[in-house]
Amino acid sequence: MIPIISIVIGAFLGSIISFVSFRYKERKAVHSKLNQSLFGLLSVWNEISASSFLLSEEYVDAYISCIKRKLPNEVIPEGFKSDMFIHNLKLMPINNRIELYGKYNMSVDDLSMIDPLLAFELSNNTLLVGFLKKNQRTLFW
Repeated sequence: MIPIISIVIGAFLGSIISFVSFRYKERKAVHSKLNQSLFGLLSVWNEISASSFLLSEEYVDAYISCIKRKLPNEVIPEGFKSDMFIHNLKLMPINNRIELYGKYNMSVDDLSMIDPLLAFELSNNTLLVGFLKKNQRTLFW
């Protein structure tokens, strides 16, 4: 009688341990996928915010004032500010919108498996998605 009870208790404990292990691994995989997805979204937002800062008028004005301070005898040409905007625009990572859109879309797709409502809200961000899909030529010229 005791061997039967010990077998039943052993099978029960084994199934509980197996279930807990499976849930832990599943939760760890979901957490890892969530971290990857959020990292992708943060990298897109980081590149957009860096681009918006480098294309801001405050940055260009600070750059010009730094040039005037370091080179006081140098004459700055008339169209230097607009040339600076064009030069900064060419240096921007935002120029590679196809890669950023792919990163954003992949992150939203990964997030849809974990939190569908958040993924739906992110995919409905028409301003950002439209900006990332827009062709470089149609945006600035």
